[in-house]
Amino acid sequence: MPKMTDIQYYSTFFIISFISTLVIRSFSKKTNRPRFHLPPGPRPLPIIGHLQLITFPLDQFFQKLSTKYGPIIYLQFGASKQIIISSASLATEIFKTQDLAFASRPPFAVENRLTFVASSFLNSEYGDYWKFMKKLCITKLLSPQALEASSGVRRQELRSFLRKIVESASLLKPVDVGLELSKLTNNIICTMAMNTNCSSNDDEAEKCRKLVQETFEHALKLSIGDVLGPFKWLGFWIYGKQAVDVERRFDGMLENILKQHEEKREENSKTSQYKDLIDVLLEMHYDNQAEFKLTRTQIKSFLLDIFVAGTDTSANTMQWTLAELINHPKVFKKVREEIDSLVGNSRLVEESDVSSLPYLQAVMKEILRLHPLGSLIPRKCREHCKIDVFDIPKNTTILINTYAAMRDPNLWDDPNEFKPERFLISKDTQKTLARQDQMEGQLLDLLTFGGGRRRCPGMMLAFHTMSPTVAAMVQCFDWTPIEEGREADAVNMEVRKGFIHVMEQSLVCTPRVRLNPLDCIA
Repeated sequence: MPKMTDIQYYSTFFIISFISTLVIRSFSKKTNRPRFHLPPGPRPLPIIGHLQLITFPLDQFFQKLSTKYGPIIYLQFGASKQIIISSASLATEIFKTQDLAFASRPPFAVENRLTFVASSFLNSEYGDYWKFMKKLCITKLLSPQALEASSGVRRQELRSFLRKIVESASLLKPVDVGLELSKLTNNIICTMAMNTNCSSNDDEAEKCRKLVQETFEHALKLSIGDVLGPFKWLGFWIYGKQAVDVERRFDGMLENILKQHEEKREENSKTSQYKDLIDVLLEMHYDNQAEFKLTRTQIKSFLLDIFVAGTDTSANTMQWTLAELINHPKVFKKVREEIDSLVGNSRLVEESDVSSLPYLQAVMKEILRLHPLGSLIPRKCREHCKIDVFDIPKNTTILINTYAAMRDPNLWDDPNEFKPERFLISKDTQKTLARQDQMEGQLLDLLTFGGGRRRCPGMMLAFHTMSPTVAAMVQCFDWTPIEEGREADAVNMEVRKGFIHVMEQSLVCTPRVRLNPLDCIA
């Protein structure tokens, strides 16, 4: 993951924001604007608004503000005006009751200057293209049938991952768990997308993974240009060259892959039972009767979306999971006992076993509650509306703070504690039953994946990847955390000071084989 502690580009944008907004204010004319009843918030300073208040991690900063100003807050960062939602009830209103009004995402600061960003499915406006791609995801790319067909891919990559851990254990060598999990998820997505054995082609897979990380890093830097309003091009002027270079390299890699698939397309249609993502996308590209004819650029952009959205998000969640289990040995033991009682010691736990492992499922839900994949979910108000008693002007950016909503003391006992048992309590006695009525079918347990029309289409792929991997790591190994080159009693759970909810330091552990997975692999 990119480091978010580098303050250089924060301060650069702060200064540019101050100067550019001052220029705007100096030359702008006063106009009669409608007066809105906006949500409460701190008193803003002229020009910079609330920029001087920001602390990191950002989700925790917003949570602290919500304890003072309430679950809906209005903030201004330079030229960018945002409304922060920090309660499950208001998130429900956005994701369900007023879903259509918030069915778009805010535009990226310099999207017109980057080809793949401009064609992105994940960031596109709610319209015909977005509807077509969402339908394609649900019915073909990430459907239950497609996930079942690709189960062999995930099984193969998981076994390759476990072999690496065994090798390190035999040498008493510490493992960068965060890095290896990132490689695992990248390999799974690469193989599902391209139908190539990425784990046996480390150079190509690593090239792809690094390009994804660079893309994510530059996107975060360029997004700060939103505070500059009409001067947001300055952000591209500073960081655009690097972003364009990454896009050019990604384009070259994907173009080669598309050409290889096109050369084998006729042969694959006759012999291959499994169609990867590119095969399906190329069918849409060449189908003149298709509801929406995909361009090559849109295909490449969608593949980039898949890589960026799926690689480190799942890896980070699994890293948090192992860290919490190490710090809670009783929970670790209980997960292992559940696996052993179902699977025994003669075979490796499988993806198909997960549905019969309720405590493991409770652990995964508790991890997603405490450490949400996307702790700040962006939406754009497509039309003027109201949330609670407050006006939400058209085109306003909304950030749903799932970190705060999932730690709401009104919904959860001991909200900051790791207690998977909370998801095993019977519905008859569950104190938080009210939240189920509140969500009206929108499971709060999975709020981290968003909701409504724009709910993450890769949610089930994430679970099919994360749960079996965590289960295998518990079944096969004991883990000793390493801090600064020495064995530690517990994992440091500090959160990196940035925009996303990730560990400050990648989890490093020395594994010890408890059940050799190589003996269980046929």
